[in-house]
Amino acid sequence: MELPRGMDGASNAQKIAILREWSGGLVVPPGHPNSGKPMAIPDFALDFLADCLETPENLLCIARKNGKSAIIAVYLLARLASPIRVDGYRAGVASVTKEKAEELYLQCVDIIEANGLTSISARKAPKRLIGVSGRVDFLSADRSSGHASGFDDAIIDEIGLLKERDRELVNGMRSSVSARNGRFIALSIMGDAPFTKEIIERRESPYTNVHLYRSEDDCALDDREQWLASNPGLGTIKSIEYMESEAARVVYTPADQSSFRAFDLNQPGSPSRELICTVSDWQACTKTEQPARAGKVILGLDMGGSDSMTAVVAIWYETGRVECWGAFGGVPDPKARGGKDGVGDLYLQMIEEGSVRIYDQFRVTPTGAFLKDVMDDLEGERIEAIGADRYRSAEVLQLLDELPYKPPVIFRGTGAHAHADGSYDVRAFQRAVKARTIAPLPLKIWASAILESEIRQDANGNPALDKRRANGRIDVLQAGVIAAGLADLARNRKPTQLELKIAV
Repeated sequence: MELPRGMDGASNAQKIAILREWSGGLVVPPGHPNSGKPMAIPDFALDFLADCLETPENLLCIARKNGKSAIIAVYLLARLASPIRVDGYRAGVASVTKEKAEELYLQCVDIIEANGLTSISARKAPKRLIGVSGRVDFLSADRSSGHASGFDDAIIDEIGLLKERDRELVNGMRSSVSARNGRFIALSIMGDAPFTKEIIERRESPYTNVHLYRSEDDCALDDREQWLASNPGLGTIKSIEYMESEAARVVYTPADQSSFRAFDLNQPGSPSRELICTVSDWQACTKTEQPARAGKVILGLDMGGSDSMTAVVAIWYETGRVECWGAFGGVPDPKARGGKDGVGDLYLQMIEEGSVRIYDQFRVTPTGAFLKDVMDDLEGERIEAIGADRYRSAEVLQLLDELPYKPPVIFRGTGAHAHADGSYDVRAFQRAVKARTIAPLPLKIWASAILESEIRQDANGNPALDKRRANGRIDVLQAGVIAAGLADLARNRKPTQLELKIAV
């Protein structure tokens, strides 16, 4: 099917109207449940493409199986064979892997064959679509992609699943449109790549177009309103029955919840990452009305670095009450720090909820002043001990010496081993969450830390909290894990184990 040309001077609005009409004349290729039916581009996709024609940087961030591959395939074919084609058009497509890029190539080929688009030929080596007036190259997912090319459209599929080490690939694709004043177009789930967060942070810029469809981080797995928020194609492109059955399944399969939240609810995080606990289990622990401050309290301390948060967590192990404090220096300001860390206004939300304090004029958190403020908040409480990472022992002891009141300090390792402190503390935290023996407030500082957590294991499956995620903002969780481990020792009446670790 070919339509006459003649739209070189058309406005972008006219081009989108033509694209709607042209795509409505296509049919879905064989092998799909809707095979033979019209392959019209949905309204949410047309809205995104309309903005793409106006803006140099573009992101469609959406849950899986909402037709984004078909959307971009039809768009590329339209640039080669519809009235909106232009002379000399060039596009490049890269993805998280060579295989993913090939999937999009094959989808284009299927549409070409099913609709008799004879003016477009497909080459296998290198993978390329060639029209009478332009071409589309499907590139390997390596750092050299895009650097020597000149594209009108540089497209990256699943940019949210790339890693920091792929930044050269992303920058190469970005620079490939410079000579033609073209468009950079990314399509993906949120994932845990830095690139999606960075683009979303720029969404207020006139040069950036973001269409974001995602659910709330702490939503219930069976919340239908949140399904629709992350799946605009639900009920037309994506099956409601699939969402119902998957949500029901993963409720009883905690190991698969991260994947469901990442792929089907478009929440940030790696689909394969093992969280310290499920979001659902954490939600069940939180209380808007907490137990009283009663009995002895255990503190966990995570010492921040030059750019990271310092955090303290308190657990009253007889009642389960949990409190937390986080702190940053005021330079840069919280909004700028959030932009640098790729978390948007998260720090502003933490300040508003009262979980984070800012110490103006300081570039690095003044940990001594912060600890004194925490101790002031806990005045009159019976602090049994404060736990901290043994690798920061000298700094911790020096800071505690400066306090008017110095609680006993216990240093904990963070390694993974059958008898390691790190494994014991993680398991204690996980048991406390499962058994609902802790009662934290439903705060953003906790929810973000749970979602950004990652468990590493030794060869025998002993867990430890992975602390390599520099901007993961799991500082309060690191403090909470230490506090949970010591609280578990105290709660289970193992005074010898507790006392032997107290540093004088």
